Amino acid sequence: MVNSRNSFYGLLLAMVFLSGCIGMLGDEPLPELEIVTIEKAYNGYNTDAPIEMVIKNQGDYEEIWGRIFKSRQPFPQPPQIDFERQTLIMIMLDLKYSGGYEITDLEAVRGSDYISIRYREEHPGKYCGVTEVLTKPFHLFTISEKGWPVRFNKMETVYRDCKN
Repeated sequence: MVNSRNSFYGLLLAMVFLSGCIGMLGDEPLPELEIVTIEKAYNGYNTDAPIEMVIKNQGDYEEIWGRIFKSRQPFPQPPQIDFERQTLIMIMLDLKYSGGYEITDLEAVRGSDYISIRYREEHPGKYCGVTEVLTKPFHLFTISEKGWPVRFNKMETVYRDCKN
């Protein structure tokens, strides 16, 4: 009975040790991907909810570009995107009732079977001067990976310190 109990505890200890080693493999930093900004501004198109999207083709890209810049004169032509080699991504915040909001700390990281897009929403702090205008901050960008599922991870909101 004692030998079987010792064998059980020995096996249990080995499993705990090995699971800790396997867990350490997952703690390695994941490779960060290069982000190329296509457009970052505060005048996104009118929609009720925030948007996190992968734009998959030229037609969808031109439609979204047209919605964003429909009132700008002269109308800017959208930059070329190689949809065979790049993934085009847009993050747009919900409607804000003043200026001072933006998308910050943007990063793209390759996981084992997906790409994680991490970002943070930054708000103006209590002492920040802001414009009194409706805004819709957005960031349109590419990463040089294609064909991977994309997961969005909005990190904790931060507030800008404007006391100084």
